[in-house]
Amino acid sequence: PVEASEEAKLLELTAPTTFKRLRESQIDPVEYVRVIAQALYSLGYNKAGSVLEEESKIPLQDGTVTELRKSVLTGDCDRAVELLSNFNFRRGEVGGAECRFRIFEQLYLEYLEEGRIDEALKVLRRQLSTSAGHVERTHFLSGLLSIEDPVLLRREASWEGAGTASRLNLLRSIGEEVDSSQMIPDFRLETLLDDALKVQKSRRAYKNAFSRNLSLLESYKDAKDSIPNRTAQTLKGHTDEVWYVAFSHDGKYLASSSKDKSVIVWEKEKSGVFSMLRKLQGHEGPVGFLSWNLESTRLISCAHDRSGRLWDINSGRCVRTHQFLDIAIASGWLPDGRYVVGCVNKVVTLYDASGDAAHVWSTPPVNDLVVLPDGSSVVVATNENVLILNVNSKEEVSLRENSEVMSLFAGQDNRHALFNLKNQEIHMWDLKERRQVFKYDGLKQGRYVIRTCLGGLEEHFLASGSEDSQVYIWRRNKPRPIAILPGHSGTINAVSWSIADPHLIASASDDRTIRIWTAEDKDEENRDATKEM
Repeated sequence: PVEASEEAKLLELTAPTTFKRLRESQIDPVEYVRVIAQALYSLGYNKAGSVLEEESKIPLQDGTVTELRKSVLTGDCDRAVELLSNFNFRRGEVGGAECRFRIFEQLYLEYLEEGRIDEALKVLRRQLSTSAGHVERTHFLSGLLSIEDPVLLRREASWEGAGTASRLNLLRSIGEEVDSSQMIPDFRLETLLDDALKVQKSRRAYKNAFSRNLSLLESYKDAKDSIPNRTAQTLKGHTDEVWYVAFSHDGKYLASSSKDKSVIVWEKEKSGVFSMLRKLQGHEGPVGFLSWNLESTRLISCAHDRSGRLWDINSGRCVRTHQFLDIAIASGWLPDGRYVVGCVNKVVTLYDASGDAAHVWSTPPVNDLVVLPDGSSVVVATNENVLILNVNSKEEVSLRENSEVMSLFAGQDNRHALFNLKNQEIHMWDLKERRQVFKYDGLKQGRYVIRTCLGGLEEHFLASGSEDSQVYIWRRNKPRPIAILPGHSGTINAVSWSIADPHLIASASDDRTIRIWTAEDKDEENRDATKEM
C-alpha cells in the first residue's frame, strides 16, 4: 500500500499532467474546478469543497453571490434587489427586470400569507404594477388579495409558502437569468453527466432494455444481443403457408393463421416456451388476418371464405360469425369492446360489443386496416390512398402515397403508423400532422402482402417479413436495416413483436412454420430450447 506522504507526492506529479490535458481539450480548467467544488458542497462534503477552493486558489463564487444568496434566503428583498446591479444577465436588462419582479412577487406572497394586506398592497402598487412586461402576471397576483385562507393561497399561486423551499426556488430562478460565469446553475455537474449519458443513449443502435443503467466509469458499448436475433423455437402445426401471426396484448398467447384454413393459439409457458393450446377450425377458406381484443380473451379471424369469426380463447368456441359479400381482409378492436371489419368489396363496418352493425363506411377496395390503440380512428389502406376514419364524428381524411399501400401498422402512441408499399419501401407517417416523417428500405416486397410492425423498448425498432425469407430489423430513426435474420425457407408474410416482452418476435412463413426470435442476452438458460408441434 502507498503511504500518505507518497500518495501526496503522486498527486503533485499527476496534477500538472491533468491540467495540461484539460487545457488541450475544450474544458476550461477554472470552470472544471468550480463545477467540482459545487458538486462537493451539494453532496454535503463542505470540508472537501473548502479545501479544493483553498488549494486551487479558485473560488466557487465571489462574495457578491454569497451575499445575494444570504439576502434571498433570509427574506431581505430590498438588499437582494440592490445586489442585482452587480450581475450580468443572459437576457440583458430583460433578465434583470425578471429577477426584480420575482423577488418582489415572493415578498408580496409572503405578506399575503401572513395577512399583512396593507404591506402587500404597497408592493403590488409600487413594485409589481410598475414592472414592464408583467401585466398579465400582475393581474393574476392582484386577484389573490381576496384569499384569506393560506392553504388556498398556496394552491392558487402554485407556491410552497414562506420559508426555505420557496426562497430556494426563487434563488434558482435568479440563477437561470444570471450569467453562468458569475453564478453557476444548481447541480451543474449532475446536469452535465446526465446530458452526456443521454447522448450515449441516443447513439445506441440496439437500445432494447428496460433498466440497463449506463455507467459513469466507462463509455457505452453497443450490443446486438439486446434485440431478438436468434431462433429460440420453431413452431410447426400448420399444413400450409402461414399468413399471419399476432401476440396477445398480455404476451401470454400467440395466434397464427394459415392457408390451411385454420387458426392456432399457442400459449407461453412459465419456462418461456410456446406450446399449442388449441387449433380453431371452421373457416372454409384461407385465413389471412387475426386481431386480439385488449383483454386477450377474444380473437377475430378474417378469411377468404367471406367471413369473419369471433373466438373465445378460453373455450376455443366460435361465438359469432359475420358473413360478407367478399373476402374479409382485416379487423381491429376498440378498447371498449367494439370492433371493425374491412372487406375487399369497399366496405368497413363498425360493430358494437354485441355484434350489431353500428356504422358502415363506403370506401375503395380495402387492402388492410388498423384501429388506433385509443380507439379514436380506423386507418384504412385503399390502393395508393390511406383513409383515416374518425370513429366518433365519422369524418374521413385521405393521405396520398406514391405506391400501392399493401399493409399497415399503428404505433402505441396513437400518432405514428407504418405503411408497407408495393415499391419495396416502408413509410412512417405522423397521422396528426398528416405527413410522412421517415422512409425505410432494404426488404424484398412486390408480389405478396408483407407485414411490418414497431416493437422493442418504447417501440424503438421496426421488424418486417420479406419475400427473400429473412426477417429485417431497423432502428426507428435509421433508413437501413441493422439486422437481417435468416432461418426461414419461404416468404415471411408477417411478424409480430410482443408488447409485453421487448426481446420477443414471431415470424410467419410460407415454409409452414412460425419462428420465435429472442435476444442473445435474454433467457440464457433456455438458449437451446426448441418446440415442434
